[in-house]
Amino acid sequence: MSKEEQEEAVRNGMRDYSKPWNELKNSEKRFQCSACPMSFRTITEVKSHELRKHAEVDPREKIQCNHCGKLYLPGPSMLYHELNCKKEDLKMVHECYICLKQCKNKITLARHIKLHSIGDERAFSCSQCSASFKTKLALFRHGVVHSTHRPYVCDKCGSGYKLKKHLDRHKKTSCKYNY
Repeated sequence: MSKEEQEEAVRNGMRDYSKPWNELKNSEKRFQCSACPMSFRTITEVKSHELRKHAEVDPREKIQCNHCGKLYLPGPSMLYHELNCKKEDLKMVHECYICLKQCKNKITLARHIKLHSIGDERAFSCSQCSASFKTKLALFRHGVVHSTHRPYVCDKCGSGYKLKKHLDRHKKTSCKYNY
């Protein structure tokens, strides 16, 4: 592949595998998800994210979990969910040995235990306000506070919400058209 072809491929969303990973990792995230505030380095990453995270953007058919009825794309995420859903049915719980918090699976428990070792250190700071967080994920979730985008809309009254859990709460408690 010529240098010009490589540059064109990168502009069109392909990763440039001739560059070192550190250079790619630190490159600008110029491609925004159409359904949430996340942005990515390549078009391929955006499309993958949209397919995994946003049902309304996903053209593929989803499969329903036999245990809880949730919908998932066929593949690893469905299998992972079913394993954990079965554990829930069997009341198999992973418990933190420090504070006795119960987690659904080993991965969530490991992430939780890691927070104990961090202590009060909050290494991730919001660039728009004074808030700081222990994890990068918590900082990302906080970012929605500064966004004006409200992708979760009540189908009865049209009220918009930044988070799905806020829409769910609205439906249960305050929608004037009662669910």
